[in-house]
Amino acid sequence: MAGWSSTASAQVRLQNPGAPPSGAGEVAGELAVPTPLEEALGIFRLDEAALRAIVVPEALRSIVTRLGAKEWLIRREASLELEGMKPEPEILVRLLIDPELDLEQRARLLRCLVGRIVQMPRGAVGIRMSTNLQRNGVLVSAVIPGLPAEAFLEVGDLIVSIEDTPINNSEDLISVVQSRKPGDRLAFLVRRPKRGGQGVDELGPDGRPVTELLEFVIPLGSVAELDQTGNVASSARLDEVRKRKIRVVQEAFGPKPVRVRTPSVIIAEAPFVDRPADSHPAVVWLLQNRQILDAGGDPFTPDFEKRVAKFRRDMTTAVRDVDLTEAEQAWHRRSLDRFEGLLESF
Repeated sequence: MAGWSSTASAQVRLQNPGAPPSGAGEVAGELAVPTPLEEALGIFRLDEAALRAIVVPEALRSIVTRLGAKEWLIRREASLELEGMKPEPEILVRLLIDPELDLEQRARLLRCLVGRIVQMPRGAVGIRMSTNLQRNGVLVSAVIPGLPAEAFLEVGDLIVSIEDTPINNSEDLISVVQSRKPGDRLAFLVRRPKRGGQGVDELGPDGRPVTELLEFVIPLGSVAELDQTGNVASSARLDEVRKRKIRVVQEAFGPKPVRVRTPSVIIAEAPFVDRPADSHPAVVWLLQNRQILDAGGDPFTPDFEKRVAKFRRDMTTAVRDVDLTEAEQAWHRRSLDRFEGLLESF
């Protein structure tokens, strides 16, 4: 697709494994700045091998084909079917790198991907915690039965990092864990007090507890499970992480912004018998959206389908309104026919 070179770059890398990344980020001094596509693949932890390993079900490929159908109703039904399947974000990314997608297919797949990011299940480890005031880390104050932490962590453990990310407070831990999916396996670095035979903490010469550094790879449970125990905590930082993901995928896979000059249309004051269908507000709106589409933009905003349904309903009602003159009814009928004809071209 013209103006979307990152897609072509991804396709080249898939076709030529081992070749230098085409379209790689620009180099500023010695710092390589990733392209939007590279950044998008990074947030889903996808590389060339991972992309190759993704299998797209035939049923999903069929839906993608119908997303590009000429008939608007077929595209709408395919979109609803796609959302109902709830495909994994990684599969949607794999589909979006296809350079053969048309604008309609790309816009609807991207909208589904954004929805999946928002609704993505969140991981949970299953602890109650408090911030350690004497050293960086999060102190385990309780282990919640039935969740993954029960098999690995103990009360008194100090979590100092997860996946090499320093954990200084509970906000850090929530942000890291809940940004991952249930089932993901994360490496936890933990300081655990050494205990004697009576279960009493051993003390060093300075009178402080002696600790040992342990590493556990813990498979995450889900926030849904944690919620049943009444122990769910949220993170404002997590919301920012998800907003960033959405911004990155929109930059990577969405159309580039275009400036479109829409004509000023003055509704004719001519008698209804002579009034053109293109002067109807619904037709004017659809013509403007057609111009945006022709210029390479994306007119399919979240309320596009709602507005189409409302315009269609209002014009159909006007055609049948016995309080209107025959000429006015005929104008609404011409406008409705024109509206439906234009809609088929989207």
